[in-house]
Amino acid sequence: MFKLKYFKYIIISIFALLLGSCTETTNQVRPTRSQAANNVTSSNPPARGPADTLALRTNSKEHRLALVIGNNDYQDSYMGKLRNAVNDAKAIRAELTKRDFKVLHHYNATRKQMLNAVDDFTQQLSSNTVAIVFYAGHGMQIKGSNYLLPVDIEVEDERDVVHNGINLRELLNQMGAKQTKFSLAIIDACRNNPLKGHGRSAGARGLTNPRSSTGVVVLYSAGENQQALDRLGNNDPNPNGLFTREFLSAIKEPGLDVRGVIQKTRETVNAKAKTVGHEQMPAIYDQSVGSFVFTPGVRREEREIQALKARAEAAEQKAKLAATRLETQTITDFTPALHCMDNLLLSNSLKGFTITYGGILDSTSKKVGAAITSNGKMEEHNLLISAKKMLLKAASIMSIRSKSLIFIDYVDSYAFAKAMHKIKDLASGNTIITEPNEILPLYYISGSISQVQFDENTISSQDINTLGLSKNQISSVITLTMRIGQTLTRKLLLSVHSSNYLVVNKSENHNELRGKIGNTNMSFNINMNEGSGVRALINLGMVELIGKFLDVPYWKCL
Repeated sequence: MFKLKYFKYIIISIFALLLGSCTETTNQVRPTRSQAANNVTSSNPPARGPADTLALRTNSKEHRLALVIGNNDYQDSYMGKLRNAVNDAKAIRAELTKRDFKVLHHYNATRKQMLNAVDDFTQQLSSNTVAIVFYAGHGMQIKGSNYLLPVDIEVEDERDVVHNGINLRELLNQMGAKQTKFSLAIIDACRNNPLKGHGRSAGARGLTNPRSSTGVVVLYSAGENQQALDRLGNNDPNPNGLFTREFLSAIKEPGLDVRGVIQKTRETVNAKAKTVGHEQMPAIYDQSVGSFVFTPGVRREEREIQALKARAEAAEQKAKLAATRLETQTITDFTPALHCMDNLLLSNSLKGFTITYGGILDSTSKKVGAAITSNGKMEEHNLLISAKKMLLKAASIMSIRSKSLIFIDYVDSYAFAKAMHKIKDLASGNTIITEPNEILPLYYISGSISQVQFDENTISSQDINTLGLSKNQISSVITLTMRIGQTLTRKLLLSVHSSNYLVVNKSENHNELRGKIGNTNMSFNINMNEGSGVRALINLGMVELIGKFLDVPYWKCL
């Protein structure tokens, strides 16, 4: 009776700190896991077995120190025993040890053990230390101060809490005074009153803002007046509380810094709590600067990008290798591409475009080109080919079914000039006289062909790299550039152009030339006929040029 009367005048505000501690309490016999928990204090990490060999190496210059306490077995019957506090502490200790933390740990710690542990911990702190405190157990709030409770505390009034509890504020001050590289205090707990219903609390529920010292981050497993979940439903087999399991998952992610870990933990805890109709948002009070990484390495997003790049590079290398293994094709194999374009234009109902030959300048007339004669000697010559006839044939093949191109030929420059005057008169609204069946072209194709010879005296390393030339072979490069313009204005359509080159290398067999078309990775037998090489360039160029002009996916035909 005396106790009940005495408590009428006591105002105690209590908080249950750790996730494990904030879980539902019980006065029944403790689970086997809790019964087996021993009070062990270690100033050195436990010996590592084969399972720990995968631990990632951290910054060797960084001193990592942690104090881990988990309290389940409270002796005061009114406090109640906890389910997961010790399990959570053990799990945290194991993961921190793998990450090169020296862990001081206590399970079901008495007041003396907790005081000694705090002293031992703070004495080892330095400016190079990454310090972590993890506490799972009951706690109380007295007049705005938070206290961590040892298992042997007996609470009759607020003086018992003040005299026998561990003042969290003082612990944070000691950590801050050491000016550590980084300090993190984790209070994994629900934040309601564990004595509610037992006649021992008349104060407000929940934790107060800890007003953490400068240089310290304090993370609570739940927000004010929230209860941290022990499990997600009755069938949840996980031995750890929701906060602890999500925190452990976050610190395993390579490259994720401490604030990223905290944010990810808050988001996942909040989301998973909502799946069972519960509100739990871990609270954070940050008065720190700097950062650190639990698990060094590359972030998952960066790893995925690197993996994509690696796969793309591997595919490119595979394609290049496959191209080198392709059987040698004849130079006329671009003819099927012209037939493909005919079908493509037909399927898009593109027809009736009038076009003419506006001239392809033969730069080889300047005698900068070369050819290999039957006796294997290089001689300067002109490219004695008819680019016009080749272009006309390519246009004809591309229009067999589609009727896409109406190619108008002029036998001489006078006829061409006369047609141009008629087009201008027609555009000006003047009356013109046309010949029977005469059609005036709206567009023209122009361009140029050039050929350059390379030998061991003129070839450069840049030529070898960009053109694929060989230092040990006498080579020549034939280049064809083509454009489309409007006959009325003589303006070129700048976005419609084609430029390809053919590299010709003399092989060991003097009766054969090896050719390569631009960036197509295709090799060909030219069989002593450079005209065939130019024909290939024109066929390829027409596919590209008309494809761009009529805006169709021409690359499907290559």
